[in-house]
Amino acid sequence: MSLAKDMLKNPRWSIDNVARNLGFTQTSYFCKVFRKEFDITPKGYRETLK
Repeated sequence: MSLAKDMLKNPRWSIDNVARNLGFTQTSYFCKVFRKEFDITPKGYRETLK
């Protein structure tokens, strides 16, 4: 999941693309796993980078 954080730093990659590149077939499941790990959604994490 730390790779997911690195990938989310690139604004050209959509959350869907990040999820698929990490092997998730459903973006919603990726978001659930990310939130459980980091206590923040992928979108929320991206917003903290601005």
